[in-house]
Amino acid sequence: MFNWSSGGVNPAAVEAMVNMRGAGAEKVGRVVWMPSNDSRKHFERFKIERPPVDVFSGGKLVPAKHDVLALCAKHDLVLQTCHLSPRESIALIKEARAAKGQKIVCTHADYDPISMSVDDQRKRRALERSSSMPTSVCTLGRTPGRAIQALARCDRR
Repeated sequence: MFNWSSGGVNPAAVEAMVNMRGAGAEKVGRVVWMPSNDSRKHFERFKIERPPVDVFSGGKLVPAKHDVLALCAKHDLVLQTCHLSPRESIALIKEARAAKGQKIVCTHADYDPISMSVDDQRKRRALERSSSMPTSVCTLGRTPGRAIQALARCDRR
């Protein structure tokens, strides 16, 4: 998880995880998490006044994040959006796809502090449908039943 406690966005941590072996497992580490409690969205939501771990700067992916996405694609790792804002999550999914990432999880998108709207969830689903390989899964937390039904209708279109 790319919080400050693990050095922020840290390609070296991904490399170390990929090379870790244990208990007879060929590969121990399989999931790369974006920032959670140190994300900009989390800091804004809970009014935390210290520098967050930014995945984007000036609307562009931070350089180290390109390295992380390349490692995720190379090693077939799962990329989790964690506590990124809806805008950041959608942009990250686009970037991950461009880097040939195959496994992307949009983590508890409608849950606080992410609070992804139904429209944003539709945008995310459209990214899946535009690809030959659906890769993004959105775990639901608090989306009301009517909204879940609307998303299901969106999926059938």
